[in-house]
Amino acid sequence: MEKKKAALGIIITIIFLFISFSNIDVGAVLSVMADSDILFVILGSAFYMSSFIFRGLRWKILVRKKINVKLPDSVSYVIIGWAGNNIFPARGGELLRAYVTGKKEKAGTSFSLGTIVVERIFDVFTLVTILILLAFLSPFPEWVRQIILYISAILAAGVIILLILIKIEGGPFRRVKTIRDKTASFILGLKILDRNSIMPIYILSVISWACEILTFYSIGIATGLYISFFVAAFALIIVNIGVVIPSSPGYVGTFQFFCILALGVFSIGNNFAMGFAILVHIAEYVPTTIMGLILLQKQGFSIGKPRKDF
Repeated sequence: MEKKKAALGIIITIIFLFISFSNIDVGAVLSVMADSDILFVILGSAFYMSSFIFRGLRWKILVRKKINVKLPDSVSYVIIGWAGNNIFPARGGELLRAYVTGKKEKAGTSFSLGTIVVERIFDVFTLVTILILLAFLSPFPEWVRQIILYISAILAAGVIILLILIKIEGGPFRRVKTIRDKTASFILGLKILDRNSIMPIYILSVISWACEILTFYSIGIATGLYISFFVAAFALIIVNIGVVIPSSPGYVGTFQFFCILALGVFSIGNNFAMGFAILVHIAEYVPTTIMGLILLQKQGFSIGKPRKDF
């Protein structure tokens, strides 16, 4: 099954890369990248890495009633998860993070995974908020605003459906003891949120996504695109929706395709958009993966162990 998933991911990546490069002048793309201001690329990467501090603080606040986790460790777990997403297909980094967190904090993998789902719910709500603000405050054409509102509605509906499923308390698995026990722990992770934590967690979610928007914005300056903050936000959200599609590790292919698609809405040429997309991807992928692997080893784990144990 693992090999089939990996093979499917590679096929999807090849398809998206083929489409993305079908109308690309490689020489022009390399020229865009070579002429970029490296200082703004580094700045963009710094903004991206700083988002993990806020995500780590968010998780620390989320689990504070059950786990007294130190902020450096919380940030470390988040980076390990993101690095895992760059290495494993199908967002396997989330499972890696849940495993490491469950073992180190003695909270259980299922519980940790449940808290990560809560984080993703807040992420979706934050993206919906940003999309709605873009629809009403940005100088986008009317048809772009309509697309934004449709995307917002779909994302919001997805969250509502997930919350309804959570209420089922494990559904048909409740009668199977081994699955029921893990499901109960998972549901406990989902229900750990308390009213006093909602606003701080939401604010930290907004700040973390703002850091990622600034990554796109900074690299836009680096490449000479000088895209507005609104365009950077739109591109970021479209890319993050696009990389949900299963592909090879690190979202190769889907990241470039949806970045070009988003920037194309604003009549930015494919060559500039591809150069921009590759630089953003490198600025996010390389430091996160390197730091994540270092932190994983520091925590006393190997990259393959969680896949065997869980």
